[in-house]
Amino acid sequence: MQRGGPTAGVDWASVTHVGCVVGEDGAVLDRFDIAHDAGGLKQMVRRFRAAGVQDVAIERGDGPVVEVLLGAGLSVFVVPSRQIKSLRSRYGSAGNKDDRLDALVLADTLRTDGHRWRALRADSDDTRALRALCRAREDLVETRVQVLNQLRSNLELALPGAVGLFTRPNSKIALAFLTRFPTGGQGGLAVTQTSPGVAGLGGIHRRRCRGHLVRASHPGSSRPDRSRRTGSWTDHARAGRDARGGQC
Repeated sequence: MQRGGPTAGVDWASVTHVGCVVGEDGAVLDRFDIAHDAGGLKQMVRRFRAAGVQDVAIERGDGPVVEVLLGAGLSVFVVPSRQIKSLRSRYGSAGNKDDRLDALVLADTLRTDGHRWRALRADSDDTRALRALCRAREDLVETRVQVLNQLRSNLELALPGAVGLFTRPNSKIALAFLTRFPTGGQGGLAVTQTSPGVAGLGGIHRRRCRGHLVRASHPGSSRPDRSRRTGSWTDHARAGRDARGGQC
């Protein structure tokens, strides 16, 4: 970090960022809001340059804001959020989150302690490509979890007997079972290990459930007959798993 001259801090947010510039004596020279778009980021760089800023502190080391700052030739220093939380006490804050105060804390801490820090280096093309792939994978994993939760919620409403029948509702055998038996049927559904439908699933997963899975219903009604039912699908499946020491 270069000694002397104004320093800046940017409180990062998803919609509106806050920029702050302090002079060599710690006085606030400029403080402004920044829209999270191309125009707002360009305006941020122009104001930093107009104030003579060369060093900028921010809470995270990646993202569009950092890329714009590095592309403008500014030195970027990363200050973790947990450190910002502890540094707020210097400025009379009770520890509550305040974007404008955090921007000041970043800029002023860079002024006083920045000589101990190392500036962030720009990522290579390979690193940027890897970051993009990692973000894409995180998005796919999040989507998969959401879809799986939706599947489980729908099964609890439409086919509660299938919930817990298999270890993972999105496994091949579970999806094949739901495709073969989409509903419990109006007159009741009785599935055993010798049933043709279940036997056909054995090629997908050898450790198929061997217990009798019975769901009896009132004629013409989907409500189960508790006086005739010998156990839920889940109970029978668990009994079968316990008997052979395995899982479906």
